[in-house]
Amino acid sequence: MLTIKVLGPGCANCKRVEQIVRKIVGDMSLEAEISKVTDYPEIMKYNVMSTPGLVINEKLVSAGRIPSEAEITTFLTSALMQGWATMNTLFVINDGPYGSERPYNALRLAMNLTKREGLHLRAVRGRPSEHAGWVLQR
Repeated sequence: MLTIKVLGPGCANCKRVEQIVRKIVGDMSLEAEISKVTDYPEIMKYNVMSTPGLVINEKLVSAGRIPSEAEITTFLTSALMQGWATMNTLFVINDGPYGSERPYNALRLAMNLTKREGLHLRAVRGRPSEHAGWVLQR
């Protein structure tokens, strides 16, 4: 689970950063604990001279401005990729094995993803009348 802290006294900019973070965490379906830090001595522990500040997994990623949605998405994705501790991935390819390149390309993508540490590929086949499927899960 990600730990996200929004640093600031409660001004409009701080509330906006918190709102954007909550929206993106919801859109990405992430497990995250989002907290608001308003205590100045606690804020100063992160060497923030101007608010709002954004801390993800105890790392200051932004301070003194409102980061864009794209930036926050990048911050969150980077934090997830560093640990892979909280990301459960289920990758299902459910398409006919013939007549299209989609299953082949999806399987190639799955195989490339397994090169990352901590991921495993498992093949799943349904009844003969059903489409074959592959599952990538961590």
